[in-house]
Amino acid sequence: MQQLAEQSMVEHMSRLQKDFEKSYGKNAPWIVNKKLIKTIARRSPAYQNLKKQGLSDDEVFDSLSRTKRKMVLKNWEEDTEKEVSILDSIQHYMKFLNTGSISMNPKTGEVLTWIGGVDFKQFKYDHISQSKRQVGSTFKPIVYTAALEQGIEPCTYFSAEEVAYENLEGWSPSNSGDKDEAYLNYSMEEGLSKSVNTIAVKVMEKTGIDNVLAQANNMGIEEKLPREPSIALGTGEIKLIELAKAYTSYLNDGRSVEPFLIKGITARNDSLLAKFETKKSENAAFSTENGQIMLEMMTSTINSGTASRIRSTYKLSNDIAGKTGTTQNNKDAWFVALSPNLLHVTWVGLDNHEIGFKNTTIGQGANAALPMYALFLQKLNKEKGFNYITQAKFPPPSDYVQEIRIASL
Repeated sequence: MQQLAEQSMVEHMSRLQKDFEKSYGKNAPWIVNKKLIKTIARRSPAYQNLKKQGLSDDEVFDSLSRTKRKMVLKNWEEDTEKEVSILDSIQHYMKFLNTGSISMNPKTGEVLTWIGGVDFKQFKYDHISQSKRQVGSTFKPIVYTAALEQGIEPCTYFSAEEVAYENLEGWSPSNSGDKDEAYLNYSMEEGLSKSVNTIAVKVMEKTGIDNVLAQANNMGIEEKLPREPSIALGTGEIKLIELAKAYTSYLNDGRSVEPFLIKGITARNDSLLAKFETKKSENAAFSTENGQIMLEMMTSTINSGTASRIRSTYKLSNDIAGKTGTTQNNKDAWFVALSPNLLHVTWVGLDNHEIGFKNTTIGQGANAALPMYALFLQKLNKEKGFNYITQAKFPPPSDYVQEIRIASL
């Protein structure tokens, strides 16, 4: 599975990198934005070492740009050896998209695949356990879950019209895309599956921000999140592994599961030195029926919502629920996929927060993150040994949930 996950990552990221560079063209920030180049260069060990020697800023940059030596520069097609300066090297790596992805057994917490970045040789920072990024719309299911737990009916309709909240200093969330949605009313299911920002904020307003934050904590997110209305749109920064843990609760009757990598440690004579087992939260974060409703909503995201290319482009018919995510200024792209025996989370973005995707078309979660999972699942589908994952079916929801589903359509 790890090999298939890495193959899928290389296949997707090499193609996405080309589209990313093409979108910026000759006006790319790593080419023309001298101020940004210097800002990022100042974070480098080379700059800091020269500063420790007492050199001025101008002297340091003169040294970084003037002294050249042979370096091997990473490229997706083929690594190239060139005679370049340290500043040239910094500019070269500024443009690289990076990623983090994890697959795990959602019932046990056993980690099945782990990709911390595009290339460990050049990028040793682990985007699963170390990086904290805004999670965008992947936080919305938590908002909707909190709403259900507070007694808001899933067939409640909300207007997509933009509202300036006077109690929030005139803050006015808007929706992505050019579609005029001001006069549309959405059910909660459609609001989530189409990831409508204005709906998410209205759902949170009705639910109460403290209830949303408590819901996130109950689902396993320990990170302190900002008590701000924009949290409904995922402006909080969370580690990928923590987000994965929270989503396991949707496949465990409301109980989140701690991810773990090692089952046991033995000595040379096979005597057991340590054993690691599944750790589930003691209390359910939400009711079984509300969990079923959320899975139905996230299945709609796959079938007819923001992740529908899973069906239309990649022709995957597996039982899947999911959620896409795109953050402010297209800095982060996310995709979370849930199936009965596999949870997969993918993030794609740049190490330097100052640079984002050129536009939402390229940088949205459905384009930048989803394909990595889709390619991975296509490969799993071809291997009979993974039938326990690929052919698993969600159990049918209760009659009550099915009635609610029909009523909300």
